[in-house]
Order: sequence, then C-alpha cells, then structure tokens
Amino acid sequence: GQIDNLLEKPNRLRDVKTGKSRGANYAQYGTYSRILRAHGKPIASIKEDFIGRVRLDKEQPRVRSIDYDIDTCEMQAEQTLQRIANDYGQFTKTGDREVFAANPASSLCTEKHCPAHGTALCPLGRKK
Repeated sequence: GQIDNLLEKPNRLRDVKTGKSRGANYAQYGTYSRILRAHGKPIASIKEDFIGRVRLDKEQPRVRSIDYDIDTCEMQAEQTLQRIANDYGQFTKTGDREVFAANPASSLCTEKHCPAHGTALCPLGRKK
C-alpha cells in the first residue's frame, strides 16, 4: 500500500482512486475528516480524483474530479463506527461471530488478504 491522499492548503483533503468503477468512499473520507479535526486540522473540502482503469489497447479516460460533502461523509463514518461498536458489543456478550456483517464486495475479501476467506468461518468470499 501507498498513501495516496494529501492535505492541500488551505485544508483540502484530496484522494486518488483507480479502478474499473468508482466506489462509495463517504465513510473513508468522513473518517479522515474526523481524525484531522481531532488533531486541530479541520478540512474545508474533500475531492476525489478517479482514474478509470482500462486495457492497454484502449484510450485512457480523463481523470474525473468528484467533490464530496463533508457532513455526509462524516455521517457515514459515524454510522459505520456505531455499527462496528454495536457488533463488537454483541460479540463480547454472545461470542457469536455472525453478529459481524460480512462484506464480500470488499477488495480485501480474497484469499490473499483474509485468512477466513472460503473457510467455514466465512464461506461468503468472492470467487476467483
């Protein structure tokens, strides 16, 4: 991994994403915003530069710059954190691992990144 986001002056968060299609990155950016604010660096804007991945024999599309609403991003981050806290609380009470929602759409849901991938613990992993 390589850090691909930066804080530009005056307090603008900018991130680069690549892929075949754009993802929903609101919670990620909201988390960055909250962390920066907690360290005395509140941000004024969030921008994502999306670079579409295409085959080598295709023309590279232009970079798309997308603005994100900070409040929406932070709300999504808060909801995600609350979900994690609630799931963990349930897990500590019951020991039931199924309280955690699986995310087979994640790029990390692969044999390379997850030791539970394709096992009885998590049979939801993406197929190769």
